Amino acid sequence: MTSTNVIKFIELQTAINAQIDARGEADAQLVGELDLLGSQLTSDEINQLYLNYEGDEMEYEDVEDQIL
Repeated sequence: MTSTNVIKFIELQTAINAQIDARGEADAQLVGELDLLGSQLTSDEINQLYLNYEGDEMEYEDVEDQIL
């Protein structure tokens, strides 16, 4: 079962990606929420995220560059 935090993390990440695609940048409030939530994830939740994104070609650094 996927935790509430993981679902919220994925929703925020999806919203941020949509903003970047549409406007070239993401709303600072959403980025802040994602950052805060990410720092609170447990190791089990991080593993759930890993399994969700497994196979994605994009590296984390690429995503971080898009947000900044």
